[in-house]
Amino acid sequence: MQTTPPYNQIFIVDDTEVDLFISKKIIEAANFAQTIQTFQSGEDALEALNNKTKQGNQWPELFFVDIRMPEMDGFEFILKAGALQPQHEKSKFVLITTEISDAIRRKVNQYAKIFTVLKKPFSVEDLNSLTSF
Repeated sequence: MQTTPPYNQIFIVDDTEVDLFISKKIIEAANFAQTIQTFQSGEDALEALNNKTKQGNQWPELFFVDIRMPEMDGFEFILKAGALQPQHEKSKFVLITTEISDAIRRKVNQYAKIFTVLKKPFSVEDLNSLTSF
């Protein structure tokens, strides 16, 4: 196991409380980030990002975002977050979903900020593959 997490800060955005809990526990077990913040809506996560920007705080390096959420899907969240993202921040987005279809793969290819798509629940091995960017 790594002694120093590869990431300082991660956001998890998922409308399902159980999925948020599981994702956070897996990230903690993998010692993958120093700080993990969870949000049950894209709006709450965007508000937190807005506050970080206003206060001059660093953005998370990595976001785990559920594709299917009721008020704002993962793709819409990525567009809105990207519009807020300061020039110097280099955040990447990992979409998480219960199923990965060809339609989702095609749509993902249209978004430069999406690093990859992981099937829920993702594993420690999946996380290890994300340390190479």
